[in-house]
Amino acid sequence: MICIGWILIVALILALIYVALTFEDYEFEFELCAEVDGVEELCCGTDKISFPCYKLLEEGGIVNPGGDCSGTVAVYYELYGIPPISPKLHIAIYNDLGYKVKDVMSKVPTKLTDTLSISSLPPGDYKAAFLIGKQLEVVPFTVEGIIRSAVVIPNPTNGIGQVSYTLRCPTTSVMRISVNDILGNELLSVYEGIPVSVIGSEPFNISSMPNGAYIVKIVIENEILEIPISINIIKN
Repeated sequence: MICIGWILIVALILALIYVALTFEDYEFEFELCAEVDGVEELCCGTDKISFPCYKLLEEGGIVNPGGDCSGTVAVYYELYGIPPISPKLHIAIYNDLGYKVKDVMSKVPTKLTDTLSISSLPPGDYKAAFLIGKQLEVVPFTVEGIIRSAVVIPNPTNGIGQVSYTLRCPTTSVMRISVNDILGNELLSVYEGIPVSVIGSEPFNISSMPNGAYIVKIVIENEILEIPISINIIKN
């Protein structure tokens, strides 16, 4: 009897190994089978095997959708459960044009919940896509830049004014402020250096320039902010 028991155990282990190897390269399909106690039950499987299971992905989201000053955000997922033969969990980040910019995860999950960090995302609008089997969840989010706000006072100007800015956090990166023509040619360098405070202002004088439209340009790391201004000097 003991020998028979060991033989059955070994046979079961070999069967599980065979199943794992056989279905490793197959994408799992999900079809609604029934509703059990108000919960949608799914049939999970491949073209060679099927078995009942519940929805796997409970939730996917963003921990800090605005990001920090280095463009780092964190995504998280929660699963209802992990079946014996689980499909891969794919997590990717797409920009507002629909192009993939980051592959975060593409493997069979071993945890019911996890948080994953993504670094160096430039400011902009993104979508995090969570895909497991045919369950797809898309979460939009926006990564904010270092510059919280900036304004030129006064605007329109007589050529003399100041650029006031507020940063989201202290930085050791060099910030450049310049006045440019509408073609982007630099006419005056207003400031270049490391900001000593998250709130500051820099004066400028372009009263020698003719009346017209200009652009104040603020550059810090990979972030560019442009503020249209106009000179309106009334001459007697």
